[in-house]
Amino acid sequence: MVAIELAIRTLISTGRSGLRIRIYSDNKGVVGALHRGCSRGPQQNLILRKIVELMQKHNIWVEPEWVSTHDNIADAPSRAHFPPRAL
Repeated sequence: MVAIELAIRTLISTGRSGLRIRIYSDNKGVVGALHRGCSRGPQQNLILRKIVELMQKHNIWVEPEWVSTHDNIADAPSRAHFPPRAL
């Protein structure tokens, strides 16, 4: 959830607004919370409220989509596993 907030803040910092962005995540909890607008976790709800506030203020629409861990190209780098430099 924090990564999504950071992505939105990064877009805003570059002056972007009026966007529709698709975010792929292998975290079903995050995808579900974004679809429902709430989470079971109080901390996630705080972050989610901030995300919604930023989205409304800057006219940014997030379209979350679940992707399996196996198909998630960001999974390895998020775990500090990087491809060899020879690529």
